Amino acid sequence: MTVRMMTPASAQAQAEATKEAQRAGIEHAKAKADKYRGRKPSYTNEQLEGLGRDVAIAHVAKAMGVSRQTVYRIKEDPAGSEEALAIWGLASRKLLRSARPITRN
Repeated sequence: MTVRMMTPASAQAQAEATKEAQRAGIEHAKAKADKYRGRKPSYTNEQLEGLGRDVAIAHVAKAMGVSRQTVYRIKEDPAGSEEALAIWGLASRKLLRSARPITRN
């Protein structure tokens, strides 16, 4: 019985071909504006409401059940976060006005 093993070069070629096919599929879906929504947000509209307060990022992340990077991303672009929720039908279209730019000490 012969066992075929994929060589690293052919594995890399297969991975690159898969990524290219995925890029092409995403571009095709983006052309149809209602089809491509991107990744589903890991947070909800209710979780966004507490972000405007002066609370440590780690505490907010733990309370929301998301990563610190997610909290930074939301605080950095609250309008984009609201838009992502709206695209997925998870929020109203009101913008998060209480969020302030990130200030690091």
